Amino acid sequence: MDAYQIQILSCPICGYAVYLIWEEKNYRVFRCKRCGVHFYKDGNTAFLYDEIYFYRWYIRSFQKRKRYLKKLLSRIEKYIKLPKGNYLDIGCGIGIFLDIAKENLWSATGIDVSPAAIAYCKKKNFNVMCGNLVQLGLPSQAFDVVVLFDVIAHLNNPSDYMKEIKRIIKDKGFLIIKTPRRSLLLFYIARFLKFTKKSRVLLHIPAQIFHFNERSLKNFCVLNGFDVMDIFTIDDLPAFLLNTAAMNVLLFFLHSFLKIFCGRDSMVVICKKKLSTE
Repeated sequence: MDAYQIQILSCPICGYAVYLIWEEKNYRVFRCKRCGVHFYKDGNTAFLYDEIYFYRWYIRSFQKRKRYLKKLLSRIEKYIKLPKGNYLDIGCGIGIFLDIAKENLWSATGIDVSPAAIAYCKKKNFNVMCGNLVQLGLPSQAFDVVVLFDVIAHLNNPSDYMKEIKRIIKDKGFLIIKTPRRSLLLFYIARFLKFTKKSRVLLHIPAQIFHFNERSLKNFCVLNGFDVMDIFTIDDLPAFLLNTAAMNVLLFFLHSFLKIFCGRDSMVVICKKKLSTE
């Protein structure tokens, strides 16, 4: 075991022992022996979310993403009735969910760490704040619904975020998380392909820091004080529909093939805050 591994003998989610499951160049992913989460140590995604990134992947495809998100919300409503209350969109980006919330007459607030995204939202008169949730000091029990769509995997401190969400969400409120689904098999496939020196593309590294499957996502929510009501899998919008570069077309066919073995792209978990019995 080298010095790097000695530094991280415990899982950042549950504190249990971990082992190295994949490495390529200077990138390494570890897996927890108990809760099953995979994580890329020392990830930093802040550099990704500039104006060019949002234009390339979100602004140009705003309507496509909005239609996709509407379908996702319709599916969520098969499990719970979304109230006309106060919503918090963590990682709101350019405000696609905020736009839908406005149409539905929901009172919605968005937060994001990207100044470029927040500036775009302000031009559309959305109620937004720039910064890290843990540091913003939002009022306790202020929100009926908190959503994190494709956010939790990119955080350095997801457990800290969950503790803060539990504080600011109402006792009967809902937490909804959508995140990529990463099966254990995918890491074995990536390990087999590391001779290509491009296997990290399969794992979305370095953009994705934490990698969940259904089991580890449920464990993560329960460990942080939430009752899991439902969880379901879903496919993402194909990358080539958002950006027609040749590489994205190639990745679409590669991911389509891998789905035969690894299943769908993403999963959605619907939670309620676990009330204290004290």
